[in-house]
Amino acid sequence: MVPKSTQSRCPRPSPVDDGRPAVTSLTARRLTQLPPDRRPLPSVAPYDELLRLRRPGTTT
Repeated sequence: MVPKSTQSRCPRPSPVDDGRPAVTSLTARRLTQLPPDRRPLPSVAPYDELLRLRRPGTTT
C-alpha cells in the first residue's frame, strides 16, 4: 500500500492514445467467440445417494 503523502505527489499517468488497439484479455476474447454451452448443468444427486447408503454394522 502506498502512503497517502506519496499518492498526492505522484499523480496517475493518463492513458496514452497512440492509435494502437487496446489490449484485450485472452479469456474475454475466447468467451466472446465461443458458441453458447448447451450442456446440462452437473448434478450432485449421485453423490448424495452415496451418502445415504450405509454399510452394515456402522453407526454414526
